[in-house]
Parts: sequence; structure tokens; C-alpha cells
Amino acid sequence: MTKQKKNKFEILTALENIHGPIPELKAADIIFIRHNKSIMRRFLRKIIGSYWDHSALVLYPRDVVSNRTKTIIIEAKKPAFLSIIPMRGVAIHQLDKYTANPKAYDIGIGRVHGLSEQQRERVVTFMLMNVDAPYWPWTHWLLLPGYFFKFAARYYLNQQRFSCSGLIQKAFYDAMDWDDKQQVIFKSGMWSPIELQELTNPADIADSENIEWVYNER
Repeated sequence: MTKQKKNKFEILTALENIHGPIPELKAADIIFIRHNKSIMRRFLRKIIGSYWDHSALVLYPRDVVSNRTKTIIIEAKKPAFLSIIPMRGVAIHQLDKYTANPKAYDIGIGRVHGLSEQQRERVVTFMLMNVDAPYWPWTHWLLLPGYFFKFAARYYLNQQRFSCSGLIQKAFYDAMDWDDKQQVIFKSGMWSPIELQELTNPADIADSENIEWVYNER
């Protein structure tokens, strides 16, 4: 397919040729990611009941006027199953890491309602302060029984700690003044602040009423 031009500086990425151009983004927008080729991620999606299996946050949106032609994101990432890399953590990447290969990844983008610029800056600052923080690994062997049995899936979800989406939940929660925290709680139900940051998963954020979709809603 011939790529269409966005403007005189840019062309559409491979993923945008499928879903259309990504709109203008803002700092603290949430990127939802699906790993199409990962069997372990397929198990995870089944357990959490979600099209998405990973989440990231926009740090610096693309701004051609300022000569910033790439959107920069931050994410907490663990190594793939049987990877020689023993541990990953919170790291910064270009969004093109996911939009350049639609066979391997799909993405959607959500935005928290009504955030001020100051609140967005606080969320971004919190995430930046966690760069290189180690990712608390989930146990791979729990994914297989969780795929087939609901009781095993519940047990798996109750064991999850400091996931990609949990870090995002904590960033928003800690960035808000006390009276504004309710607008950035993504997991439904009654949870303590510690439980929110430990147990929130991509499905909780994607399904939250506090999120509006700006790209490729699923």
C-alpha cells in the first residue's frame, strides 16, 4: 500500500496505514498494546479478559513545529519467556517501536478526562523518576492454568505486583491532589492505594469510565 503523507515532514507508519493517522497526542496519554505473536501474551489476554496485554504512557508527543518528529513513550517491560535478558524495567522508547510492525503489534490510545497541563506534567515527572526501576516479574507458569481455569486466573491476578499498568495507575494517583484522585482511579471496586498500583491491569484502564478513546478503540 502506498503511504499517505500527513504533512510535508512525515508519512504514515505501517500501522497507521491500517487504522488511519494517529491524532495529535498529549503528554500522559495512555498507549494500549497487543502483542500479536506472543503465546504467553495470548494467555495473559485470556486471563484478564482484554484485547490488550500491555500499556505505556506518552512522555513527549510529536511536535513538528519544535522539530520533535517522534512521539516518545515510557513503559515497564519484562523479558520475554525464555529470554536471555534476566530482568527489564522502566524504559523510554519511540512509539514507532510498535507502529512500524502491525503484524507483531496493535495499539490503541486513551486519554484521561479533564487533566490540566500541570497534572499531565506531574504524571510525566513521576514516570521519569522511575526510569530503570526493576519490573516485578509475574510467574510464567501461572499463565497456562489461568488460561483454562477461572480459579487459577483469579489466583494469578491476585499475585500480580507492579505491572506496566500498575505503574501507570500509581503515576496518575500520586499526581493528583486529594480531591481529584477519584477521576484517575481505573480499577472498579473498593481498593486501597497500594492495591490499585499492584493489581490494576490493562483491561481495567481500557474499560474505565475515566478514559476516553482517541485512537483504535477495542
